Amino acid sequence: MEGLQDVPIYQYIGIQNLRRCVKAQSTELQAGRSNQQYLVFQGVTKDHLGKIDHERASIGKHTRMAHDTDADLLIIKLMPSAKHESVHLSLARRLENAFTRMGLSEDCLFPLGGTTFYGPTSSKEADSAYKPLSRDQVTDWPTIIFESGLSESLPRLR
Repeated sequence: MEGLQDVPIYQYIGIQNLRRCVKAQSTELQAGRSNQQYLVFQGVTKDHLGKIDHERASIGKHTRMAHDTDADLLIIKLMPSAKHESVHLSLARRLENAFTRMGLSEDCLFPLGGTTFYGPTSSKEADSAYKPLSRDQVTDWPTIIFESGLSESLPRLR
């Protein structure tokens, strides 16, 4: 919860309520009435997370999710604007161009986008992520990750 002290915490009572909260906060962000990109839900178990993932398209396509299994917390990051998407994608493109200028192969890094990665007690999605081709296992975590946020402090982005 470091960096999320000012984020409201909701009790998870079902996907319909989660969807409603995401839509309401996303609307506020898009209208410029808020810069709060995060929603936190407590009481989200691994079983709930599976159901949430299954309904992901109806919850909001411009979201990133992190789940802490030990604390049963789901953190949803809203990315409602083209500006947000363009920032991390432009940064990623600059990284790729820098590798090319250094003489590295164009495909020395494998792009993973916003793929969800699972650890023993958590799962996390980056905005953009990469791993070297030598890390060829599906479960290998990325080695380069981009997280971008709307007027966010470094602790919050972490």
